[in-house]
Amino acid sequence: MIKLALMNGSIVRRGSIDTGAGMSAISAGAFHRDGQSLGGRVVELIHPLHIKMYNGNVVHATSMVKGARIGIGCAEYEIDLIVVPGAGYDYLLGADFMAEYDASPRLRLGRFYLGVEGRVNPQWVPLSFKGVVHRWAIKGDGGQPRGACIPPPPPPPFRSKHHG
Repeated sequence: MIKLALMNGSIVRRGSIDTGAGMSAISAGAFHRDGQSLGGRVVELIHPLHIKMYNGNVVHATSMVKGARIGIGCAEYEIDLIVVPGAGYDYLLGADFMAEYDASPRLRLGRFYLGVEGRVNPQWVPLSFKGVVHRWAIKGDGGQPRGACIPPPPPPPFRSKHHG
């Protein structure tokens, strides 16, 4: 989970990051609750999107918020959000958002790198989920733990071109 701010931070919501989702979305319930706070404009889709949900159900999305403005950390981001009826989340940031803003989750560190230098100031944003390494004992190999990984070193601190 990641904290999102709407209307210049006066409303704070939680959003999910899903690297497997091709597009970012807002649930129909969150849209009805927060729609006026998002900015942007609502457009109707010419053809409904048929979206297969994580539970196997298929829902039909017929509208989108173009140019919604959400605050994350100390910056504001513009994003298009598909309005998804019956979604079990409020906000979902998908691969489109991650590609647009050079996003990179670092689950073990509990942080999320976000931003494009020159457009949006790069920043590290806290996540409320940290990855866990599981060790498995497998029959027939003497019970030695398997599946453990050595984490890479932490990323270096960001330095802008103008840093002296």
